[in-house]
Amino acid sequence: MKKTELAEFTNIDQPETVDIVYKAAHDLKGPLRTIKSFAQLLDNSMSDRFTQDEKGLVGFIMEATENLENLIVKMIDFSKAGLPLNISEFKIDNLLQMLVLKNAKLIEEKNASVIILCDESLMMRADKNKLNILLENLISNSLKFVSKSNPPEIKIKVAEDENNVNFSVLDNGIGIDEHKLTIAFELFERVHTTTDYKGARTSLATCKRIVEMQGGSIRIQSELGKYTEVNFTIPKRTELY
Repeated sequence: MKKTELAEFTNIDQPETVDIVYKAAHDLKGPLRTIKSFAQLLDNSMSDRFTQDEKGLVGFIMEATENLENLIVKMIDFSKAGLPLNISEFKIDNLLQMLVLKNAKLIEEKNASVIILCDESLMMRADKNKLNILLENLISNSLKFVSKSNPPEIKIKVAEDENNVNFSVLDNGIGIDEHKLTIAFELFERVHTTTDYKGARTSLATCKRIVEMQGGSIRIQSELGKYTEVNFTIPKRTELY
């Protein structure tokens, strides 16, 4: 199956499709762990007998399996984002504070600062678990694609109007080329090609799916080398359904 065909397939929000994608991605983890384990065994037990080229090949296998592992995790997250909503009422500020606490070690390692601008009393009715995944993905991207010249700074703003709750996640990282902003939310597309930043913002496709399932909208603006800002809006609910 080609990449474009797979992306189209996983965009179908039917329960059976979500289930197939989840199970397929989950079942791939077993064989992948086996390949990774054998590569590690070779590296640990026979590395002293290998030539430099052979060591490089083993390292390539281990790196490739790690990349595939990360992709499988993203596929599972993407498929789970299509599951039925579980609406509850909660304080947004509490959710944000817990996310910062959860990522405290990485924030400290990156010497980053996280600024939260949100009314402590602001309540929201939404799928809390999916919103948690969405915000954690955005924070993770901000901590991953950091500038080498500035300490990372992430600013999270939440405000409500008459009909919506509006979110903004802004960072001072490496930014995205303006020509690639149109594909930023597409599954499996890469917006960074430099080897200094391995991986991709694959999670943005999951973020888009989560927002749109709750009737909202999401957009991204960025300037290469300066900043990236993701804004999304989720409509207010009057009922818990």
